[in-house]
Amino acid sequence: MGKRFLTDSLLLTVFLLGALSLGWVVPPAAANDVVAAEMQPLDDEIEQLQAVLAEIDRLGQDRVTQLSRWIGWWTKIKELATQTGDEMLKDFDERISTAEKAQGLLSSLSNSSPPNRRSIPRLGWHDTVTIGQLIYTLKQERAKWADLIGKAKAQWHIAAVGWITGEGIQKAIDDFEKQIRDINQGIRDGTFQVHIVGMGWVTGEPLRKRIAAIEKQKQAIRDKISAGDYEVVIPGLGKRTRKTLEAEIAGVEAELAKRRETATKGDMVIHRPPVSWQSRTQLEATLDADAKSYEIMKKTVSDGVYSVWIVQTGWAKRVDLEGQVKSYEETLAKTREALAAGDYHAELPVGWATANQIQKALEELGKRLEQPNLDAKAREAIAKQIEAHQKSLTELQAISAYDIAIITLEKLKVASIVTNIMKLARPDFERRELVRTEREETLDEYSIESELWIKPIEQRLARLRQARAWIPGGE
Repeated sequence: MGKRFLTDSLLLTVFLLGALSLGWVVPPAAANDVVAAEMQPLDDEIEQLQAVLAEIDRLGQDRVTQLSRWIGWWTKIKELATQTGDEMLKDFDERISTAEKAQGLLSSLSNSSPPNRRSIPRLGWHDTVTIGQLIYTLKQERAKWADLIGKAKAQWHIAAVGWITGEGIQKAIDDFEKQIRDINQGIRDGTFQVHIVGMGWVTGEPLRKRIAAIEKQKQAIRDKISAGDYEVVIPGLGKRTRKTLEAEIAGVEAELAKRRETATKGDMVIHRPPVSWQSRTQLEATLDADAKSYEIMKKTVSDGVYSVWIVQTGWAKRVDLEGQVKSYEETLAKTREALAAGDYHAELPVGWATANQIQKALEELGKRLEQPNLDAKAREAIAKQIEAHQKSLTELQAISAYDIAIITLEKLKVASIVTNIMKLARPDFERRELVRTEREETLDEYSIESELWIKPIEQRLARLRQARAWIPGGE
């Protein structure tokens, strides 16, 4: 009889332990079986704390992933800043080359030395000294910018960032990398802090200490049982009457219903770095607004009215640049048309004149030279005028060729910039996509948080219902 009783008790114990390990709520075998009931809240708390510890680790790794994406984005910004510096130096080289070509042109023109000046297309009035000063100034300015770029102190305007230097970009990358190191170290030593609904701001270290304290408390209960000093009460609850227990159950049921309703309606507010404090309903509204804003931006880029800062021109839109290209093409066509018609004006030894005007003047001078009654002095004066007009024709060809070449170069430069508009707008696109990805990922966090928020109430309610079996007259 005694052996059978021990065998039945052992089987019952194995069944209860197995059921508990599977998460089943099992009523006690007898009214005085209070050990499992007292241990259960401690086990539940350990489970909850371990779940929070796992959540801290998960949130830390999620944040590391998010920060890594930002490092990737800032690395692209760094590459764009490097390209911008290269483009600025290239622009200086082109301007220096243009000025040097003008210097070569001036050296071939008459009346180009001080105090005389000649009008150079696209550069204005210059003599051989001022054109040299211009070249020197451009080279000095280029050297200054090259030094700033080399030291990462040059400041650029980047879409979605604003004005920033290479040092600032590197600092942003370094700051994100430090955050990642701090998070990883914080997870290891238990100092990384996150916000959990229903618990507030928590770190791992006190949770681990609490788990150790609970394990110590459980061992103290076992020690009391072994020593025969255990007092029979409703474990985890203390003294209860049926009425007080039912009232407590009703209150917990109301709280559970309230939390479930809040979670279902999307009104539960959580904290995540990408969205700060928001409910699911608020976040969904934010995502809708983001989508509309993204489409508006896509349209502005497609329509050519998206403004970007370009090193060669400053703030510009594609439609404006295309208009400049068209204007250069029209100017080029009109210049060639005027040149072909002999109506191209230039500042020459005979003053502002066209080829037609010079030819007409040569004809008139030729006729005057043929007059037999001219004295030697008048004949010599006419001959000098003829020489000046012939020299003007030669200079007109050189000036017009220079003018056409410069217009063509300017047109090609602006046309090349048009193709770069999309590249310059890309950081804004990628930032919006990055922000949207983080916010969309946050949507999954609400179900995780709601489970952590609701689970303790469900567990408490299960314990209270189970405790009815310990009270005479209970269910």
